[in-house]
Amino acid sequence: MEITGSDYTYWSNIPAEKTTASFLNKVSLMWPTALVDDERSEGEVEIFVSKNAAMDDFHEENGYALNEEGEGCFMFGAQWRPFFQSDIHIASIIRPAHLVSSCPHDSTIILANATCYTLVLPTLLEESDFSKKIHAFLIDSLSESAAAD
Repeated sequence: MEITGSDYTYWSNIPAEKTTASFLNKVSLMWPTALVDDERSEGEVEIFVSKNAAMDDFHEENGYALNEEGEGCFMFGAQWRPFFQSDIHIASIIRPAHLVSSCPHDSTIILANATCYTLVLPTLLEESDFSKKIHAFLIDSLSESAAAD
C-alpha cells in the first residue's frame, strides 16, 4: 500500500500528559464510542483513532483517507526530548499579541524538555473540514494545557 495521510508536527515545551488527556476528551465528545489504540512508553505516546470497526476496515483497505461521511482515522503522537534546537523560517507570529508579526524571518528555537506532537490526518488541512477539526483539537489542547500551568 502507498504511504497515505498528511503529517503535521509541532514542537512545544508543554508536557504531553495534560495535552494528551485534553485531546482524547475532545475526541470522545466527537466520537463517544471511538476505537482508540493507545500505546505509551517512557517519553512517547502513539494513539490511533477510528470512529468504529467499519472505519477501521476502511482504513485497512484505503489507508488514511476520508470515507463517504467525510471522516477518517487519524493518529496522534507525542515524543519527549530533553533538548531541541532548530534553525527555522518564521512565516508569521500568531501569539502573544505584542509579538504578532507578518514579517517573515529566519530564527533559531532552543527548547529544554520539548515535546514533538505529531498528527497524521486523512487529508491536508486545506482539503477537509474534518482534518481542520482534529487539528483544532490539538491546538486547543496545547493552549488549554499551557493556560493551566
